[in-house]
Amino acid sequence: MSKSTLYYTTPISSSSSETATENYIQILEKTNEQLPLWIDSLGVFVSALGVLFTALAIFVSLFGYWKYKSHKKELDDRLVSFMDATDTQIKRQIQIYDERFELLLNSYENKLETADNQQKAVIEGIMRDLRAERLRVVASVGLHNSRNGYVGTNRSQLATGSLIKGETLNSVYWYGRDGQRYTFPDEDVLKSWFPDVDALDIQKITDEQMASITLAGNMVYRAGTRLIKTISDPKIYVIGQNGLIHWVHPHEVIEKIFGSEWKNLLVTIKDVYFVDYTVGGDVKNSDEFNPNYEQAIASLP
Repeated sequence: MSKSTLYYTTPISSSSSETATENYIQILEKTNEQLPLWIDSLGVFVSALGVLFTALAIFVSLFGYWKYKSHKKELDDRLVSFMDATDTQIKRQIQIYDERFELLLNSYENKLETADNQQKAVIEGIMRDLRAERLRVVASVGLHNSRNGYVGTNRSQLATGSLIKGETLNSVYWYGRDGQRYTFPDEDVLKSWFPDVDALDIQKITDEQMASITLAGNMVYRAGTRLIKTISDPKIYVIGQNGLIHWVHPHEVIEKIFGSEWKNLLVTIKDVYFVDYTVGGDVKNSDEFNPNYEQAIASLP
C-alpha cells in the first residue's frame, strides 16, 4: 500500500484580515483627503487666470477709449482752428472786394460832378450795375461762411459751436465757442440763422449738463435778415452786426434797401427783448446799409 502525501495549510487568522482592511481604508481616506486639495488648487488657478484676462480686457478697453477721446478732441480742435482761419480769410476777401467796388463807385461819383446830362445817364447806369455786382459777389462769398454750416454735423460728444436742448424745457440754445449758452427767444430768431429748422441737428443734453453751462444772454436776429420795431416804439430798425440796430427813415429808404415787399421782413418784438440790441446811428440813405453784405459777414458767438 503506497504512502500518501499529506498537505497542510496554515489557517489565516481573522486578526490579520482585519488589519489589512483597516490599512486599505486608511489609504482610501488619505487619498480622499488629498484629492480636494488638488482640485481646489486647480480651481483657484483657473479663477485667477479668468480675473487676470478680465482685468486685461478692461484695461485694453479703457486705453482704447482714452485714445479715442484724445484723438477726437485733437480732431475737433483742429477743425475749429481750420474753420476760424477760413472765416478770417472769407471776411478778408469780402473786405477786399467791397473796398474795390467802393473805389470804383467813388470815382464815378466824382465824374458825375463834371458830366453833362447824357454822360450822367451812362455813368448812373454803370453805377447801378456796379452796386448789383457788389451785392452778388459779397453774398456769394459770404454764404460759404464755414461757421454757419458747421452746426448740422452729428456728434456723439457735446462740443462748442452747436445747438443744444435740455430734457425739461423746449428752449433751444446756441453753445458758443466761448463756452457759454445763448437762448433763442423764439423760432423766428432761430430761422434767421438756420432757415431749414427741421433739418437741424440739435444735441439733447441732461438738465444737469445744461445748468453747468453759463447762460450769457439771448440770441439776436442775424444781421440783414429782418426789420424790427417794438410795440411801444413805431420806429423801424435795420439790424447790423452783433445786434447793432439803426433807425431807418423815411420809409422810401426802407423800400430802396429791401424792395417793395419789405413789410414781410418787419417783426414786432417785445420790449423785454429790445434791450438785447444796441442802437446805432440812423440810416437815411439806401447806400448806408447793405443787407446782403451784413448777412454774409454775420457770425455766431
